[in-house]
Amino acid sequence: MRYTVRSADGQLDFPSRKELFGAYTQGLVGPDDEVREEGSTAWRKVAALLGARPQASSPLPVVQMIRVGMLVIVGGIALSMLVSGDLRRMGLGAILALVLAIWTWSWTRTAFAIKRDR
Repeated sequence: MRYTVRSADGQLDFPSRKELFGAYTQGLVGPDDEVREEGSTAWRKVAALLGARPQASSPLPVVQMIRVGMLVIVGGIALSMLVSGDLRRMGLGAILALVLAIWTWSWTRTAFAIKRDR
């Protein structure tokens, strides 16, 4: 089903609700813009059709810098334990490196998670 959006800047046509939702989440279409479905004569607000605009879920840049700093420090500790030559410290370094890898994977997966449309 096609959608027509009108705003103060003019009109845009979208071939599907998914396309309209993508433009809405990117800020190309505002919540106060009016939308009409194909075959309908009534105009209504985009926010009424699609709901509230989703908020960005990425952590603040300061939080990301703290995470990266922690990863570097813990990685340095794990590396120093691995090259120490003491078997017990090398084992603890290997465990710490494994935890660090899981921790990094989890943060990376969260940071690059694809948000699904409605």
